Amino acid sequence: MKFAALVLALIVSVSPLHAQPPTTAFFPAAYYTAGAYSSGPHAHSYSGYASISFHGFDYLVTGYDRMLIESSTWTYDQHLFVVGGQKNLYPFYLKLNYGGLKGTFNLPTERYSYDDRLDILNGGLLYNVDLFFVGPTYTYVNVRGYKTLQCHQVGLQGEWVIDPAFSISLTPLYTTLTDGRSFVSATAGMTFSPVQPLVLQLSGVFGKRAYYFHPDLLTVFNQDETQENLWSVRAEYTVEGIVTLIGSYQSTGFTGYTVKYLALGVRARFDW
Repeated sequence: MKFAALVLALIVSVSPLHAQPPTTAFFPAAYYTAGAYSSGPHAHSYSGYASISFHGFDYLVTGYDRMLIESSTWTYDQHLFVVGGQKNLYPFYLKLNYGGLKGTFNLPTERYSYDDRLDILNGGLLYNVDLFFVGPTYTYVNVRGYKTLQCHQVGLQGEWVIDPAFSISLTPLYTTLTDGRSFVSATAGMTFSPVQPLVLQLSGVFGKRAYYFHPDLLTVFNQDETQENLWSVRAEYTVEGIVTLIGSYQSTGFTGYTVKYLALGVRARFDW
């Protein structure tokens, strides 16, 4: 069985939807995530990130996440490293991301263990048409360990900034795996600010997918089981434009079980 490398954190302004004023800024961030599986195990994750935004559109980000999943009989120790960036080629925006994951499953009573490894390559291109951003995205996932396979994800990302305080998004996705599975899904989301400085995000996934990587959230679900649904809510509250407090809740269903996550984080901003 495989498990999620879930960061649940928007690290910097990684889409035009949340463009920053023209400046160079540094964003250090830290997060804690707790997860509960309906089948019994519990997960705990600690994450740290550093990112630089140039003029509100170009950015570079790197991060590390350590997750430990425990049951009454086994443990799964997971390490995830991510690095990514975006380049403003107005009216185009080019995104590139890489993720490397290593997980170790250990069953002490049977003296049995194995290692999982994932390499994730992602690229995307957005085109700005009157504050409607649309473009293709592609992800390749190479899986080795418990199971050896390759996963290809082809999507079309669309975001519409209706108002500075309200936007919607829709991303249809086609997933194919070398074990014979193929899926169609779509992610719908809404971001709005009912009052300043509070920002809320709601999202849901319709359809099925597997080994999904989110190019903006830098999130990867590395379960081998098919992901059948996902619902999430996220809140950000910024204090004096410098420190942002973040909380999120997510429920997702896989074939045979569900997982619920709660994440808390803090992100700072330093301009120069």
